[in-house]
Amino acid sequence: MSVHDDIRQVILRKVDEGSAIVAMPVEWVARAVYDEFATGDETVHMQWLGIEMCKQMARKVMASKFDADGDENPAHQADMFSGKLQDRYPVQRAAGESPIYKRREALTAAEIDWNIGQLLKSADARQRHADALRAYRGERFAEAA
Repeated sequence: MSVHDDIRQVILRKVDEGSAIVAMPVEWVARAVYDEFATGDETVHMQWLGIEMCKQMARKVMASKFDADGDENPAHQADMFSGKLQDRYPVQRAAGESPIYKRREALTAAEIDWNIGQLLKSADARQRHADALRAYRGERFAEAA
């Protein structure tokens, strides 16, 4: 197993261990992962670098697991909705802030509405892209006829 895969497995384990956390910040996961590997001899610069790298990896793993288009999201099978809701959903955040994934049963009505809006916005963007590509195909191959 590569070092990357090893760290990824620890991230997934920490997410599972934190299942009781209502709103799980990426920073919490990153710090837990960092603490598992840290020896205590790291300089402040190496601590910062290590935690930042853990944040980057945790963001990617958690997005894959909890974002609407995530590859590992159990709510989706390939490109189709599985009929099963996710255990956690992202909550709205300011630009530049790290994601926070909240347990579904703890979401407020406003947070659910925000997620619905994000899903609809994504669906609308995909539909417009498909329509534009269909129009391009029609233009391109109509000239050849």
